[in-house]
Amino acid sequence: MTPFSTERLLLRRAEETDAAFFLALLNSPGWLTYIGDRDVHTEAQAADYIRNRIMPVYQTPGQGSYIAEVRETGAPVGFVGEASRAILARREVRALPELLAITQPDNERSRRLLEKLGFVGGSGTASVEGSELLLYRRS
Repeated sequence: MTPFSTERLLLRRAEETDAAFFLALLNSPGWLTYIGDRDVHTEAQAADYIRNRIMPVYQTPGQGSYIAEVRETGAPVGFVGEASRAILARREVRALPELLAITQPDNERSRRLLEKLGFVGGSGTASVEGSELLLYRRS
């Protein structure tokens, strides 16, 4: 998927040069609480994380998460997956028969966002790295 933009954001694939941003993101309180400690404590480890955990997912069409940057400044402000309206509107994503999303049961903000984006909960749970996460579907 090539980079694309919304009125305020540019969404693009992560690159190893995003290591400083990932280092801060992976150690932020929200990430540590709702996603978990990835044992990334240096920029070199963050670059390895991008290379080994993020970039391989891009090999599957329609998969992967994207860096969200402010269009005017180029400053990274987030890392989003298919739960982005702009991504959901893309032709190649709309062509998929179903999308799945996961979130921790106590992450109310993520649950509300998924529901706002048309995902339906109650599809069971998914075990990811030892955590039981709520499973949402969107057809």
